[in-house]
Amino acid sequence: MNIIVFIIVFVLCVAFVFPLLNGLFEQRCSSLDAVIEIEGDEITIRQFFIERLFRARGKVIKASSIVRVQLSTDLMNGTRLSLFNSSNGAVDFYVPIHLVNAVKGRLASACPHATFGEV
Repeated sequence: MNIIVFIIVFVLCVAFVFPLLNGLFEQRCSSLDAVIEIEGDEITIRQFFIERLFRARGKVIKASSIVRVQLSTDLMNGTRLSLFNSSNGAVDFYVPIHLVNAVKGRLASACPHATFGEV
């Protein structure tokens, strides 16, 4: 009897609860503000899912130090953006496909002196 109740609860969770939670997580992590925030001369980039989910601090870069923004499309992971700064350092992060143009627009307005390129 216990095994039947367990199976019924498991099937209900798989059918209703897990897809609902997945949709909530996806909606929270796929917004533009979850990926990138710009405040003054500081750009906050959240590279990882857990940072985007909890809106953690992320990596902060000065907009004035970015000299090049490079986009490359990876069939498995989506679009990778690389931000190169004046000291030859780079920050790479992946962006959902539906947010690429919005992120590119925000970076273009925050870093007008940076060059943009695609690989």
